[in-house]
Amino acid sequence: MSEKSNITPEMKSRIGVASTPVESNMEANISEHRRFVHAIMDEDPIYHDEEFAKTTRYEGIVCPPLFPLSVNRRPLGSSDNLSEGFRKNPEFDALMSAVDGTGAKMDLSHIPRMLNGGNEIEFFKYMKIGEKTSSVTKVVDILEKEGRSGPMVFIISETEVRNNKGELLLISRSTAIRR
Repeated sequence: MSEKSNITPEMKSRIGVASTPVESNMEANISEHRRFVHAIMDEDPIYHDEEFAKTTRYEGIVCPPLFPLSVNRRPLGSSDNLSEGFRKNPEFDALMSAVDGTGAKMDLSHIPRMLNGGNEIEFFKYMKIGEKTSSVTKVVDILEKEGRSGPMVFIISETEVRNNKGELLLISRSTAIRR
């Protein structure tokens, strides 16, 4: 392993620091729900048959487990942070900005390649039509390893998604690999 670490003290200081909550700009509605169900090709009656759904422990139609991850779109007419980032800096690192969620500088531009190291999602509760979400992201670990082609940095982040009642819907854990 090289003598100099690619993980700076500033990067280490971001571990465990939660981002500002990102609120969904609209409630889960039946139209978006229907599109999502069609896209995943799962026509389980719990997603569309109100009479059936009322007989279950959920007491009504629920959204598919991954649906809460699709509702945090920016409102029409609002600024697009991705476009703004690239306009200000052609080397803007959108993934690191999203992974960290705090706006802290995670400069790994000297390690040019980026890979998705995987995702893991833990489900707690189904989202229902009419609910909104709030997401908070934090870096939970940053690791460094020496690979055959040079240094590799693993950034593990965790995003908690809650409904507007504060109930935990899911935790999404992601690994970004720079090499």
